[in-house]
This record gives sequence, C-alpha cells and structure tokens, in this order.
Amino acid sequence: MTRAARHNEAVELRASTFTGKDAEHAPSYVRIEGIEAKGARAGSAALHLRADDGSLTPVAENQEIAAADFGRLVWNSADNDGGSFRFVPLDSERQPYDGVQPQTVNVYESPAVPDYASARDPLAVAHDQTLTLGQELFAGNTADKAPSFIRIEKITPQGDTGSGAALQRDADGDGPGAPTAVSEGDVISAADFGKLSWNAAHNDGGSFRFVPLDASQKPILGASAQTITVSESPAAPDYPTAREPLAVAHDQTLALGQELFAGNAADKAPSFIRIEKITPNGDTGAGAALQRDADGDGPDAPTAVSEGDVISAADFGKLSWNSAHN
Repeated sequence: MTRAARHNEAVELRASTFTGKDAEHAPSYVRIEGIEAKGARAGSAALHLRADDGSLTPVAENQEIAAADFGRLVWNSADNDGGSFRFVPLDSERQPYDGVQPQTVNVYESPAVPDYASARDPLAVAHDQTLTLGQELFAGNTADKAPSFIRIEKITPQGDTGSGAALQRDADGDGPGAPTAVSEGDVISAADFGKLSWNAAHNDGGSFRFVPLDASQKPILGASAQTITVSESPAAPDYPTAREPLAVAHDQTLALGQELFAGNAADKAPSFIRIEKITPNGDTGAGAALQRDADGDGPDAPTAVSEGDVISAADFGKLSWNSAHN
C-alpha cells in the first residue's frame, strides 16, 4: 500500500492502514519493522506518533503500537524523500497471527509545489497571429521546482470559428512541420513546454487551464491548477502608408476629421488613441495647437489636448488644430 505526502510535510497514515478492511478482525497491536527513509538526514526520524498537542515522538524499529494509537502514526517527510516501513499485526497477547505476512507501507513524497506567480496578467497576442507561450509559463520561476509534466484540463477559445486549433504544439519547436492541436486531457512533458503556442487565427483569444504533474504523471500535492488567459489585440487600423500634410488657412482652425484617426475601414477603427507628441512650429505660447471641442460645434470654447491624453472614438471628430498661435 502507498501513502502520499506533500513535499516536506507530515502525512497521517490513518488507522485503516493498520486495521485492514474488516474492523472486527483488526489487530490489537502492530510491531514496526524495517523503517527505510530515502535521502534521510543523519539523526532524523521518519515515522512518528502524534500527541494530542500535535508534538511528534519518533517511532523505533520493533516498537509495538496499540490499536488506540493506530490513527496517531504519521510519516514526516521534512528530513527525507519518502520511503517505506513494515509492520507485523499482533493479537491481544502481542503475538503474530499465524499465516499473516508483514505488511509494507510505502510513502511517496510529492515534489515541491512549482513556483508560479500568485496572479497572472493576460498574455497579449497580435490579431490573427500565434503567440509562443514560453517554457517559464509552465516551469515556474524556480528551476528546481519545475514540474515534470503538465496536464491540460480545459481550453476555452473565445469567438472560436471551429476552423483550427487554439492551443497547439510545434513538435520540433520551430517548424518546418505544422503544429499539432493540443486537446483537453493531453499530458505535456517538460521538454515540450517551450513548444506550446496559442493560435489566434481562428478565435479572439481565450484561456486554458493546466495542472502540474510529477515524474509519474500524478498531480503534485498542494499545487493549484493554473489558468492562462490570452487576449487578442484588435486588427490594426487601416491607415494610409504615407500621409500628405494637411492644409490650414492662416491663423485659422482645421477640423481634423473622424477618419483621420479611425482609418479607412470602420471594422478596424481603434477604440481610443493616445496623443504621444505635439510639435507646433513657431509656437507663441499663447494658446493650444491641438484642441477638442467637447460638444463638437461650440458654443463653448475648445479645450487644449496635451501629450499623454487618451481620446475615445466618440471624440475623434471633435479634434482640431488651431494655427492662431503657431
């Protein structure tokens, strides 16, 4: 029988480990034999009895444990990498049962929990492009805590057209073969973490969830499932490749026009723009060059637009250049 322990923690062995399936024929005592702790620190103990106050007392080989204490036995993996021990069931006279063989209990210590970020920001992928997800996304921030495998639990593409896979794996990492689809339930080895990508050609981004696994492809105890969100950027606005200078009459104001910022294709227009730089020539300093008319046509005076200002699509048509001061 095998019991699993979290990395560097104690695991309760449970009374049923020693009583067996038939409580009416449970032994009155067990004798502990053959305690073998893997990678144990010198002088440390693996098998213990837990007292009511939570303190641990080491159990020695050949020590007899009464049935009342079966549920108090614990294996502490703080100073070892798991291991095993044997026990011999004894009757009320502390004698072995005829024909009953010693029982071996294996204790498997789960690896350390991967060092994942406590919160993950969405990953950005360009419109209809493929995003390489990167080894560290699955390995975590600490190399010696990286999982041996992950299992893909859920894939949720948004706006999926059904014409291609969202999560995919490039078998050789860089072509020339086409990537293959990754499906829910697939197990990915650490060697392939860097070969995973999200293809936004058939969706608007989405998310997927994975569980870290140990070398035996079992979930790492204490590790949480990780959700990765992929945000697809909208299509690039359809701006002309070159722009001719705009002409404004002397000391007059030029309405810049909605299409200047929206571009030539309505379905590719940006939701906002950010003003990065304003460079008026011959500026007198007496007034703003780039300005916004809040209601679009007065009567209130326009307000100055400054570098760093964010303008919504609803206000694209309210922007103008005032050449009275430049």
